[in-house]
Amino acid sequence: MGWRLGITFAAVALLYLDPIPQSMALNSLDLATSLVDHRSLELDEYRGVDIAVRDGRIFSGTPPGAAFIAALVYGVTHPVFHLVPSHLALPVLYVLCTVLVGIPAGAITVYLVYRMAVHWGASVRNAALTAGLLAFGTMHLGYATGFYKNTLAAACLMGAFTLLMPIQGSQQGVSRASLAGLLCGLAIGFDYPSVLITTVLAGYFLWFRPEARVVAGFCAGAGMALLPVLLYHHAAFGSPWLTAYRFRTDSAAANLGWPQLGPFIFLLVTFVGASPCVIWSAMGWRQSFKKPDRREEMIAIAGIVLMMPIFFSGWAIVYSHEASFASRLLLPMLPFAVLPMAFGLPVDLKGWPLAVIGWSVAATVLATQASMIPSGTITPLYALKVLGTSWGTGPLFSVTLAGWLNLPTLHLAISEGIATTSSLLQPENRDLLVKVLLGQLLVKIMSLTVTVVMGYLLWRFIWRPVLGSQEWSTARGAFQNSKEAI
Repeated sequence: MGWRLGITFAAVALLYLDPIPQSMALNSLDLATSLVDHRSLELDEYRGVDIAVRDGRIFSGTPPGAAFIAALVYGVTHPVFHLVPSHLALPVLYVLCTVLVGIPAGAITVYLVYRMAVHWGASVRNAALTAGLLAFGTMHLGYATGFYKNTLAAACLMGAFTLLMPIQGSQQGVSRASLAGLLCGLAIGFDYPSVLITTVLAGYFLWFRPEARVVAGFCAGAGMALLPVLLYHHAAFGSPWLTAYRFRTDSAAANLGWPQLGPFIFLLVTFVGASPCVIWSAMGWRQSFKKPDRREEMIAIAGIVLMMPIFFSGWAIVYSHEASFASRLLLPMLPFAVLPMAFGLPVDLKGWPLAVIGWSVAATVLATQASMIPSGTITPLYALKVLGTSWGTGPLFSVTLAGWLNLPTLHLAISEGIATTSSLLQPENRDLLVKVLLGQLLVKIMSLTVTVVMGYLLWRFIWRPVLGSQEWSTARGAFQNSKEAI
């Protein structure tokens, strides 16, 4: 069941993939190409936001972990880029990194949440619902459709938590602890604030008093993962302990102060407002905390879930445009926040529970379709884009086809600044408006066609075999019996 959920999530994320990289990804991708092509740590072309400047030299303003992964992808697929125009190199690399790294990382996180819920004693039904709501009812879907460092950190941290869970009747092995430490180190390299979650996981690990050699294995694994990051800091910024945030050009983004009540409330409201299903996690946490054999895990989860929004409430900038999603800064703690849901789901999902699930999924789908647009763009046209481009296959496949047919889609019109009050609706641009609407219709037809085909393949080869199996029939009968007993 777990791997089926992962494959389904990967397929849907691929449908939503938007090949336009954001600023955070652009500077990491530029650093990756510079590492491979010029053996240099300086950015080659990118001069936008999220950069760091030291002694007149321009570096990436984000943690280098994602750039190292992108450099590996770029090096392996380098022959492909000889066939790509130079101005499309970064978007193509972005798509490759998303398909080969970003989406698989998101799918692995979904799989791990399912497996951990089952390992903790949740029913197959509740574990599948929990992993499914993480996949399609939270911002996990939206940020897995691109190459985001937070998604990679979340997968690493969840993997480390899985490895650190004590197995009844045995002690932690050195190799297992070493791998967990390696994943924690990678997570910090992807996203510096992940050190908070790593600290909680290390405390959880030490609580069970493992042998000294096991602790040494954990530390060695983390050190191996962090060594390239520290070497990069030393070469770029003069010290292993100085990060890019010390040299960011947007100094406000580098200022971290004391926690503030207003931003803390904003983070919680957007988090719960976009995904009200997480309320069941609070109920499940309370039920699980009462079990002595799960109390340590619940304390660790509570520490992670509370620490991250408190920490980021001291950030100088609150990104109000992310109100449709909770801030991506909270993404690494999201799977930990969702996991207790497996023990707090209502028995009957009719009525208001169904409304909560519908709200969570609908908000996630609409927010995933939305993209940043220039100020001055006509708001109704933006709404038309969100509703008309039902799947991300619009930007990925259909826009290319529409371009070959000389039909400017609304996505292209927005990105090139055509769809403004002063141009598109003017009488002299009526022909252009007709072409844009035709292009949008083509996007819709292509998107729905690919969606139907993908849905059929998922049903035929992934879900129909398991739903018709004896194991699923037995689980469904046990669930019906439990409902009748209640």
